[in-house]
Amino acid sequence: MAISLAQAGRSVTLIERHAGAHHKVCGDFLSAESVRMVGELGVDLTLLGAAPIARVRVVHKAVEALGVLPFLALGVSRMALDEALLARAAEVGARVLRGVVVRRLCRRGEGFVADAGAHGQWVAETVFLGTGKHDLRGVARPRDGAELVGLKTYLALGPEQDRALAGTVELVLFPGGYAGLMPVEGGRTVLCWLMSRALLRRLAAWPAALEWLLGACPHLARRLAGSELLLARPLAVAGIPYGFLHRGGDGGVFRLGDQVGVIPSVAGDGVGIALLSGRLAAEAWLGGEGAAAAYHWRLRRRLRRAVRAAGVAHRVVRNAALQSWAVQACRIWPGLLAGLARVTRIE
Repeated sequence: MAISLAQAGRSVTLIERHAGAHHKVCGDFLSAESVRMVGELGVDLTLLGAAPIARVRVVHKAVEALGVLPFLALGVSRMALDEALLARAAEVGARVLRGVVVRRLCRRGEGFVADAGAHGQWVAETVFLGTGKHDLRGVARPRDGAELVGLKTYLALGPEQDRALAGTVELVLFPGGYAGLMPVEGGRTVLCWLMSRALLRRLAAWPAALEWLLGACPHLARRLAGSELLLARPLAVAGIPYGFLHRGGDGGVFRLGDQVGVIPSVAGDGVGIALLSGRLAAEAWLGGEGAAAAYHWRLRRRLRRAVRAAGVAHRVVRNAALQSWAVQACRIWPGLLAGLARVTRIE
């Protein structure tokens, strides 16, 4: 969004809460639509070393199903992608403020005040809200996903397992949740998983959570045998409102990414929503549509089918009674995985 507005000659201030490059809880999966939109913003993903992803494998206990994706995807860490996009925004003229945390967004007359505490305040007629999974006081989303916690880490797999995983995203099912494993740039592998907050609380410590996961998923235990953990502790996020689609118009607030719609992680298109919402918000504002209501309504229509389909898949793969049936169905009908990948893409 900031890139599009700056390229159009508009004055843009982009406030980034972190002072330097950082990881985010995200599966690092970029569908063909996301790859195209990133390219249109002027960022070359091949220069970031993105790993090509052409297949999907679903595993439950000892049963697995392999399918071919209907598009070529890429695996690239959010740290690398976000830094490249921030650099591109600065390159085309946006003012990028690093290490500034906005605490609250308040209305003032026809505009807004962004309060950043010791860093001061900014007054603007229009705000593009892209705080991701973290809510901002004054414009928070509903908190419907409090029972789930998302965790993420990076690993260096052993040579044999690295070759076995090449070009593939794996979805591994376990009671009450699922894990995703995929190559990214730099020869690394990203591991993300969803588990209940209650279970995580019982496990108490970080090593115990990983040990429990490997005990529940023999496939993951084999994949990670001899691997090296690259993060001292995993990234974690809780209270994710899966299925959320913003309904209202916030005056001059244009919500972006997870702030406008949260697609269940099984779909792997969260980055796509962020990119699409940024592009459409910039187009709407540049076209003179000052009110955000029309933008939110159009975006909601674009996202609704994919979010609903991903919601159904999310409930199925978390249901212990249906997990085995789901993987067997994918084995019997090889095109099922490709069809699911198509229907959960943003339009």
